[in-house]
Parts: sequence; structure tokens; C-alpha cells
Amino acid sequence: MKIAVCVKHAIDEAELRTDSSGRPILEGAACKMSTFDKNAVEEAIRLKSSHGGEVVIFTIGSANAKKTIREALAMGADRAVHVIAEPGTLDTLGTSRALASAISRAGSFDGVLGSEGASDTYSGQVPPMLGELLGLPYVGYASKIEISGATARMEQSFEEGVEVVECG
Repeated sequence: MKIAVCVKHAIDEAELRTDSSGRPILEGAACKMSTFDKNAVEEAIRLKSSHGGEVVIFTIGSANAKKTIREALAMGADRAVHVIAEPGTLDTLGTSRALASAISRAGSFDGVLGSEGASDTYSGQVPPMLGELLGLPYVGYASKIEISGATARMEQSFEEGVEVVECG
């Protein structure tokens, strides 16, 4: 099983400072792997442990994003693809297009995981756009993933309860 995982090198909201007017100071702000993306990496590594295969990390950012790549590799990912772009130069569609291109060039994947949203912007737009661009089904808010043969069974957690979705 070969799994692509998209991660963002995001502003560390716990370390964010503000100026005298209360606006965040983004210049020189500390960054880290988005907290939500860590969950996606952990899930991919769990699936790899159960089914074998490879976990490939994809991230977009400046040279500073190498910190996030190293963290994902230390967690158990096998390799990473770093698309170089300066922060703020791509909107969510541009980010989705760049990730889709990088994933397509890296070969065939059995699944692509992303989080519900980056911990700094929390737009949640990249994963569904990425699914559309790659021609893959998108299942958001999956709290549990089980693989059986060529079928993925996911539980989605919502305020109203849990819904089960299957893709194959």
C-alpha cells in the first residue's frame, strides 16, 4: 500500500505574537507541522504498519519546511517531496494544483490523506480540491480508516453522529 500524505509547515499558533494593535506578527513567526496534519501522518503510518507499503509526505513551502519534513520522516514516513514556494504566494487552489502535480509525478498511490484543515488557517479547502484534481473520492472528517482488499471503509464523525462511507 502506497499512501501520500499532505502536510503543511504552518505558523505555530502557540508562539504567535501580536503588535500593539492586536494584529498577528507573521514576519519571522515560529513554524511547525500543522497539528492536524500530524494526525494524518500518524494514520498513514498505522495503515503502513498493518498493511505494509510506503508513506510519502508532500509539502509546499520555503526551505524552512524541511523542519516539517524531518519531523514526518522521524515519525515513520519513508520519503518526502518538497515543492518550493514562498509563504503567501499560493492560494488554496494554487496549493491544490501544485500538490496534485507533485503527487501525479511521484507515481501511483492507493490513497491520499490530508487533515481537516491546517492549524494556522483552517480553511479546509485543499483536500477536497486535491481529490477533484486527482480524480479521487474525497471523504472528509474521517475519524477511523479500515482497509480490506481494495476497499477503504471510513467513519466520519459529525455533531449529529457517525456516518460510514466506503470507497474502492
